[in-house]
This record gives sequence, structure tokens and C-alpha cells, in this order.
Amino acid sequence: MSDVRLYIDGHIYQGWKDVQVTRAIDQAASSFTVGLSASFNNGVAVLPIAPGSPCRVELNKQTVITGFVDGITGSYDDKNHSYSITGRSAIGDLVDCSAVVKGGEFRNQKVDAIAKAICQPFGVPVVVQKGVDIGAALPRHRVDDGGAHEVIERACRRRGLLLSSSSAGELVIGQVGSDEISTPLQFGENIKSGSGRFVINNRFDEYRVKGQSTSGGSLEQQVQSVSVEYDPSVKRYRPLVLDAEEGEIDSSKRGRFEASTRFGRSTQITYTVQGWQHSGGLWEPNVLVRVIDPYFRIDGWFLIASVVYSYGSEGTQCEITVMPKEAFTVEKLTVKSESSGQDWGDVFGEKNSTASGS
Repeated sequence: MSDVRLYIDGHIYQGWKDVQVTRAIDQAASSFTVGLSASFNNGVAVLPIAPGSPCRVELNKQTVITGFVDGITGSYDDKNHSYSITGRSAIGDLVDCSAVVKGGEFRNQKVDAIAKAICQPFGVPVVVQKGVDIGAALPRHRVDDGGAHEVIERACRRRGLLLSSSSAGELVIGQVGSDEISTPLQFGENIKSGSGRFVINNRFDEYRVKGQSTSGGSLEQQVQSVSVEYDPSVKRYRPLVLDAEEGEIDSSKRGRFEASTRFGRSTQITYTVQGWQHSGGLWEPNVLVRVIDPYFRIDGWFLIASVVYSYGSEGTQCEITVMPKEAFTVEKLTVKSESSGQDWGDVFGEKNSTASGS
């Protein structure tokens, strides 16, 4: 089943021969490309779609992107013609454009207030996931002529929050997903192919975050502080010194963020499956899936980081990239000590059967 519908200006366009839709946790704006090629018939012309048109993409009757057409390309000869349409979710404008803020900074504003102030001129709604604590106000958050999305993402990072986009074109402030799907990715069952990347060069044994705090007394002074977080599974001496953001309240949280995400992103596996759906619906990012893969000696729960839906000569397929959930969370490392924690061997299943905690 491969029902792809592109809604533009009240019209529904179907019958695409090539389709690719990409949704990812770390990709600000979801994107799509749909194409058609055919033999010439009398009266054939390029579709009446203008770049910049509002659009909506449905896969199997489920909306996956709400945004705008970015561009159209076309070509023809005396026998054939082809064209393709590309677009992104509404968050694409936040990626492309600058944040225009009076005074160039926010003072004593919470993350959601900063996001709403920046998004309002773009007409992009801001949603805070239910139950998510957005934390205290940021004493000072500078814009520095940065892109709109980058400025908001930097604010979220300071409070350990995840920034993503919804299928409805909203900017979502939240955390790593905790929902689990019942269908596993399993070698010899639904996995057609797989490839993995396991690295350690971007991980360090200690993370030293330098910050400044104001001392009390009649004469306030700036006192430098250093917060240290460790990754015991890195056995060599590999320190990394970082500067806390100006006005940072909890520099230890920054250290945990660095240690946690670098641990998570050291493992990345991409699987190809037939079709776009599992037993409960479309494969989607930011949900947990059990991976059973004896080739990589893995049996554990991973976070779906990205999904690429495609349709073409190979039929309907999904390319699913999974990573340990720590790649996108600020929770403390699951690694506690050399004797009880997970080390590099665990990623390959050499010390236990789980490569990532749920």
C-alpha cells in the first residue's frame, strides 16, 4: 500500500512515481520530494503549482508534513517529460530566516516565551509537550544575528529540552520519547538490510564546564566555577573543557548533556524495511523500538532517530535510523562504574544482551 497525496490550494495530486519523505529528531524541518515522469501526450504541461504554495503531504491517509513547496524542477525532450516537487514543513522558514529581536537579546524569559516571540511573525505555533518542565527563566539569552531556529534550539539546549516539529507544522518543545511500539525490528523478519556505525572519537572521560557565578557581599564579584561530569566507560585520559552559556544556572546539567548525548550518538544503526507501516501505524521518529539483531549482537530498546519513507523502483520502503535514547536526552549516563556500568563492549553486546536501556 503506497497512497501518497499532496494537497495544494484545495487540489489533491496523486500518482507519483518517485517519493521520498524524511522526518528526523535532529532535522529541524521535515522534507519531501515527489516526482513524475511519463511519455508525452497531447496537451501535457507542468502542474500548476507555484513555489511557496502552502501544502500538506499524506502517506496512507496520515498527514506527515504541513508546510510549503520549496521548488519545482522539470525537463523534457521530444518523447518524455519529468518533473519533481520539493518542500519542507513550516519550520523551514525558521531555519532559513534570521531572528529579529529588539535589543538583540531576551532577559528573564522562559524557553517557551522566547520561542513564541520568535515564531509569532512566521505564523508558526509553539507547543509544549504535556508534562514537560521547561525550567526556570533564562537570565539572558542573546540572539547574535543567528537563525530563528538556531536561537530557539540554543535556548532549549540550556534547559535540557528537545526541539522538534509536528506533522501539523508546529514547533514542539519536549523531551525524548518514552512510547514503545510493539513491532520489533528483527533480523530475518522485517529487516531487509542494515548498516551500523560505532565510534568513540567524539567521547571523553571527563567534561569540565567552566562558568561564572556572582558572589554575595557588599561588593559583588564574578567567581569562576568548574563543574565536572564523567564517562567511566572511556578508559583513556580524554578531557574536554567547555564554556557554559552566559547566564547558565546549572553548569553540571551542561556537562551531563554533553556526556549523555555523545555516548548516545556513538552508536547509530540504519535498517531498511519493506513498507511504511508496522502493526500500529506509520514508522515515526522519537519512539522506542526493540531491535533484535544478532549480526551486531544487539537485543535492546533503541530510539528511532529518523525515518525516510520512499517509493520507487524498489517499491515502498522505510529507512529507519535508531540510536540509544541517550543521544537526545540529558539524563545521567547509564554508566555508573567500571564494575556495574556499560562500557564500549556492551554496545556490541559483549557483556550483556542490551545495547541501550529503555
